[in-house]
Parts: sequence; structure tokens; C-alpha cells
Amino acid sequence: MRFETPPFAAPPIDSYGPGGFRVGGAWREGPLFLRGESVSSWTPPESGPFTVDMFAPVLEGEREAEILLLGLGDEMRHIPWKLNKALLDRGIGLEAAPTPAACRTYNVLLGQGRDIAAALVPVTAEQ
Repeated sequence: MRFETPPFAAPPIDSYGPGGFRVGGAWREGPLFLRGESVSSWTPPESGPFTVDMFAPVLEGEREAEILLLGLGDEMRHIPWKLNKALLDRGIGLEAAPTPAACRTYNVLLGQGRDIAAALVPVTAEQ
């Protein structure tokens, strides 16, 4: 029996830990946007609501992602209906989850060849 690692269209999330993520073999500090080959930093709201403008870097490009995964750190937060509706109106599904679940989902969907984006807030403690 032979096992092969599926080819990824973008760098996978190798691991996560307090304060950052290992993406495609490189450690990156702080919150991240992932979209195709692009990995960039972003500043999520500390207490206010998420807005569609915060995700512009992920949504730009030739095609928009079919799914935006939002990793919320250690715990769930309220996601305004206005944000969900704005993304749905553009044909983009929003999936919000604690960051560990969002990282796992990202890699599964990436391995399936899905057109996805992720906005991830790091966890604050070892999981």
C-alpha cells in the first residue's frame, strides 16, 4: 500500500500555536489572511463587529473564494448577519469557528481543490 500526500494549490496550515501559524513551512506571527498563494497579516476587531471591508484583501482577485473560513481564536464570537448576507450576496459562504477547527477545515477543503480563503485569529494558549 502506498500513501501519497495530495498536491495543494496553496500552502497548507502545518500547525498553529499561541500567537501564530506555520503555513507552508514558515512560522507567521499574528492574525493571517490566506487566499491562494497569498499569506498576509491583518488586524481583526478586538471588540467591535466584523465588517465585509475587513476581508477585502481576501476577496480581491480574478475570482472570489467560494468559502471564507473565519477562525475566531480560542472561542466563538458573534458574527453580524449583515456580514454573512453581504458575503452570500457575492456568492461566498462564511464559516466561522474557533481557530483550531477553522485550520483543520481549511486543509481539508484545500486538499479537495476548493477555492477557499481564510481569516485566522491565533489562539492564545496551547490547545
